[in-house]
Amino acid sequence: MYFRDEYSKRGFFYNAHPAVVALAAGIFACLLTFLASYLMVADLRRQLAEDMLDFSLVLAGDIQAADRLERGDMRGRPLLDFDRRILHWPDGGIEACLEGIAAWQTAARPDLTRPEAEVLARPICGGDRMSTLRGDLLETTDILIAGTGADGARQVTSLRIMRGELVPWTVLVTRPGQLAIAVWVSLTAGAFGYVVRRRQYRAYMTAREKASMDALSGVLRREEFEEKLEAAVAKIKAAGGAACLLAIDLDHFKSVNDRFGHAAGDEVIRRCGQLIGGALRAGDIIGRVGGEEFMVLLPNLPKYVAAEVADRLRKRMVSQAFTFGSETVFVSTSIGVASLMAEDTVTGLSQRADRRLYMAKRRGRNCVVWEDEGDADY
Repeated sequence: MYFRDEYSKRGFFYNAHPAVVALAAGIFACLLTFLASYLMVADLRRQLAEDMLDFSLVLAGDIQAADRLERGDMRGRPLLDFDRRILHWPDGGIEACLEGIAAWQTAARPDLTRPEAEVLARPICGGDRMSTLRGDLLETTDILIAGTGADGARQVTSLRIMRGELVPWTVLVTRPGQLAIAVWVSLTAGAFGYVVRRRQYRAYMTAREKASMDALSGVLRREEFEEKLEAAVAKIKAAGGAACLLAIDLDHFKSVNDRFGHAAGDEVIRRCGQLIGGALRAGDIIGRVGGEEFMVLLPNLPKYVAAEVADRLRKRMVSQAFTFGSETVFVSTSIGVASLMAEDTVTGLSQRADRRLYMAKRRGRNCVVWEDEGDADY
């Protein structure tokens, strides 16, 4: 029961085998591709229907459709393109008609040969209303239509249907339907990827954070603190900035363990970690470097200001009451402060802070030492 509850709470993909996730992603991609293809084909069929309607209107003699075609309003379609030309009926018999139309066609359509033009013109000159000729690979279709103009004079209309220039990028950005499909596919695929990965990513980030943090005090583990300290000091020195390092140790901590047990000592460590973290800035780096010892890097602070911060922290710590059974205990701290010098290494900075911490211990504890004779850094 617990497994099912936990599984349903975290979601299907959280504990799924990679093969299952891959199969689900493949099925989703297949469905998405099918739907996108269906919508694109439907949009292109609609465009083809509009083009064919315009074409049929021209063939039926629709003057307005013919005028739109003449002005070029129907050109540039992604599927079909049209070109119309009009010739007054050649005077004379069939041979004169054939000669006039064929000569006109070859001049207007340079890709038509004279025999092809004659084949296209012969049915019209013989009395048919319409004649057609398909080009190679169905790239073009030429149509001749016999009719009369607005003035009642006989005329021949040459209509060429051509395959439109399908430039994918142009079709995408100029046709709202195709653009909407592309945006929909991108957003849907992104949403699916987000759903699949978000819980694993959160779990990874949580695990990484836990790995870098001391479970008891809630501040950085020693290894993580030293790594971040090294990087921060290098960055501060490169920028010519100031920084101070505090070495903090709980006074008489062993007596808390001896009198009240290790659970009480753990509670003191936990609460002190919270107090230190809550009293400092977001950019300060805090780590637990020993059993009851902490270190804090204070970037962009001179030593006299860091000493004031350390003293406020000391007062805050010593005012915190711990109750174990019927007894109330106050735990004080000793703090050493060292400021970063231009020639400093991380090791030298840490050693100087530790030395001043031990000086605070020798001076009776519950105090802050921020310089000593012969090494008064600023």
